[in-house]
Amino acid sequence: MSKKYVSIDSIETVYSSSDEAETTINVSRSDKFITIYSSDNTMITKIKRAAAKNPENWKCWEGSRSPDGKLHSYFFEAPKKALSFRGGNKKEMTEEARQAARNRLTGCVRRGRKKKVEA
Repeated sequence: MSKKYVSIDSIETVYSSSDEAETTINVSRSDKFITIYSSDNTMITKIKRAAAKNPENWKCWEGSRSPDGKLHSYFFEAPKKALSFRGGNKKEMTEEARQAARNRLTGCVRRGRKKKVEA
């Protein structure tokens, strides 16, 4: 079976129940690319946003279709550098801490990033 390549702009909604929706990322040390399989519309939307930034580096092809023609998944291929892991720890700041940070940054810009000398 041949791959039916599609452009990032033409990706459509997939039909799978939320219990069956999944995303799998395959990374091989010796390859320059990662392969992503997804049947989860939320993840497909995130992948589309990432791919839209550098569409020439991404490939997309259709996965499976049901007998009635409904699309159930997509495959993506991207450079390894597109894969990123983040801690997900968002730093909580009080309004006072935010204002103090704004003041510090504003002062740095005005002084050309020189340290502020307090008298």
